[in-house]
Amino acid sequence: EGIGGTEETDIAISVSPTPSELEAEFKRSLTQDRRPSISTENKTWTGPTPEEEEKMREYERETITKLLKKPQHVEKGHKKVSYIKTEGEEESMLREFLLEQYRGHCQVCYEKLDLGPDKNPYFEIHRLIKKHRLYGEWSNQEFNILCLCPNCHALMNYGGRDLRELFNKAKRVAKGEDAPEEVDERGGDFYITPIIIASKQRELFHSPFHMAKI
Repeated sequence: EGIGGTEETDIAISVSPTPSELEAEFKRSLTQDRRPSISTENKTWTGPTPEEEEKMREYERETITKLLKKPQHVEKGHKKVSYIKTEGEEESMLREFLLEQYRGHCQVCYEKLDLGPDKNPYFEIHRLIKKHRLYGEWSNQEFNILCLCPNCHALMNYGGRDLRELFNKAKRVAKGEDAPEEVDERGGDFYITPIIIASKQRELFHSPFHMAKI
């Protein structure tokens, strides 16, 4: 079920959040200032420094190297689960959902990290509302996740973000006031949302099925 409509407040979400609590926390999570380091105090930031961008690229390279050394498998097709799922099972189901929607491509830059013929592409599951803010089963809902490459994931977490237009887009879609666009590069129809990551204008792509979950 999608998110309704109320004013934003800064709250901690309970085990059983009300629709208004859930919406308020979702809206709050869409923006975050760039996280400053101790050595960069009193500076005005327009985005990551070249050194920080290089660290992010190095993180991506290290992640890929580690993954190449171990198998990664996600079963295709939907699972029917009638018992309490472990954290690993929840993660596997989220990966399955995002893999079906985006085939491993980043929702921002379209990067796809292929790890070999016998492995699924690697991507980061980015949660808009972090686990410490939202009880586990809620943080793992489809409306709360994005499929990102390691670089965009790091930029989203540490470079500052403004995704507020995503909420506005979802409301227009729910009212039938917006439609997906054909995107040849991505091989299908997608909802395109203008966003800001690390002080740069970018675009976020949602499949129609994924957008319907917001």
